[in-house]
Amino acid sequence: MKRNALLIGLFVLTALALAAAAITFLGGNRLFEQRVRAVVYFTNSVKGLYVGAPVTFRGVPIGQVDAIGIEVDPNNLVTRVPVQLFITSKLLQMSGGQDNMDLRQLVQRGLRARLAQQSLVTGQALIDLDFDPKSPLALHGDPESRSVEIPVVKGAFDDLVAQISELPLKDTVGDLRRTLGELQQTSVAAQKVMKQAGEDWRQASLAAQEIMRNTDRTLQSVGQQANGTLQSVQRLSDTTNNLVAATQPDVALTLASARDAARSVEVSMQSFAELSAPGSAPREDLESTLRDLSLTARSLRQVAELLENQPNALIFGRR
Repeated sequence: MKRNALLIGLFVLTALALAAAAITFLGGNRLFEQRVRAVVYFTNSVKGLYVGAPVTFRGVPIGQVDAIGIEVDPNNLVTRVPVQLFITSKLLQMSGGQDNMDLRQLVQRGLRARLAQQSLVTGQALIDLDFDPKSPLALHGDPESRSVEIPVVKGAFDDLVAQISELPLKDTVGDLRRTLGELQQTSVAAQKVMKQAGEDWRQASLAAQEIMRNTDRTLQSVGQQANGTLQSVQRLSDTTNNLVAATQPDVALTLASARDAARSVEVSMQSFAELSAPGSAPREDLESTLRDLSLTARSLRQVAELLENQPNALIFGRR
């Protein structure tokens, strides 16, 4: 009996030693790390956040989520989601030789928490800490609580998510469906129009080809007629050249005769100009003769008047 009790005791001690070794191996030095408990109150949805989710500071893991709860105000039904978490003080150290991390003092100086996406594929979320001194210090929990409350600030996508959630998605989807239906009808109508346009284009192409063939035939005919016309013009030009060459001597003689006649006319005109020039002898003789003729005509007119009045004047003389 004593031997069996001894064996059982050794077995228990060995099991305890193995369990302690396993815990030490798996947990490492985390069992002896100093942890600071904190709480974060979210007023919006914490979808994707789970117990065990990492707590990071600018992306560096410094803790994890320990518990997630729900608090509802019975008066106005305002709901808050307290998230309990712990932070390993060894990972978040203060420079300047300070060993102890005063989390409350860091909160007063601007330490804030926000909900961030851990993976867009899985939708898991985490809590990320950072300093934002410009954000207001809004606390919702019990100030006498042992857990340090870290205020929450909006994440980068919170406003976008809020705006998307306020959109009338149902109406938008309905409008989108109607738009797609109208686009499909427009596409069918456009296909019909394109098909008809293609047929019209084919007909127009055939007509254009026929016009081009007729034009080619017309141009060929016009070219032949133009060649005949050019040949006729060439023959007319040759005939004209021959005629000019044949009549050139007669034309020369005619021009010489015309020059002689012009010279004779010029001499006659000069002679006439000399005769009719004032003070010339022929002109004075002509003027004297004209005066004598004028006196003679006047005398004859007087004699005629006398005979008309006194017919017997030739016999008896003037009374």
